[in-house]
Amino acid sequence: STDLVLERSKDWEKQVKTRFYVYPIHLSGAFILSQSLSAAFYLVTLRLMARDYLAAAKVLSSCSTDTSFTDEERWIVKLIERTKEDSHPDAHACRLRLAGICKGCSEEAPVEVKSDKEGYLKKYPHVSVECRLTLDEEIVLGIDGDRLRYFQAVEQASRLNKSLDFPAGPCRAKQGGALWNDQVVSMVKRFLPLLKRGLQFG
Repeated sequence: STDLVLERSKDWEKQVKTRFYVYPIHLSGAFILSQSLSAAFYLVTLRLMARDYLAAAKVLSSCSTDTSFTDEERWIVKLIERTKEDSHPDAHACRLRLAGICKGCSEEAPVEVKSDKEGYLKKYPHVSVECRLTLDEEIVLGIDGDRLRYFQAVEQASRLNKSLDFPAGPCRAKQGGALWNDQVVSMVKRFLPLLKRGLQFG
């Protein structure tokens, strides 16, 4: 874990309308609630700086807006730039999820998206399930077109309850782990030509 020392600067006084954010505790006592988008972004910032990635991912999953950020929200989001040196697999995933939120309202992501994309794909087997991007989020961010086509084909086949007609090759049905991921990547490369032409469903 990482200990944080909070220091209120003059920048805070200039950019943030309130002296502090209040987070009510849910009746269940299991989690806290964010009363505004800026409060949610600030909580994400604290979670990422403390390297509590699972908690950050949960808060990010509840953040959404289709309008431009306010000056306060934009300033809070920019604080996350301070985590750019954090190369943990889950950190890449959380920052990419935030980048997707920023893209949805035409805002600039606080950290370079390209480097986080590369880190996310390279370390994907080690990204926690709770932090992994959804297929839709990967599409929005344009992460690895060939890989996306594969997952889209699998999802479509599953939805239609059909089998995919391609030479899968030897790949044990084991979920998770670097070995499993490497086998899947190798398998996908073998039938990329089929993906580009379009798969047939049996």
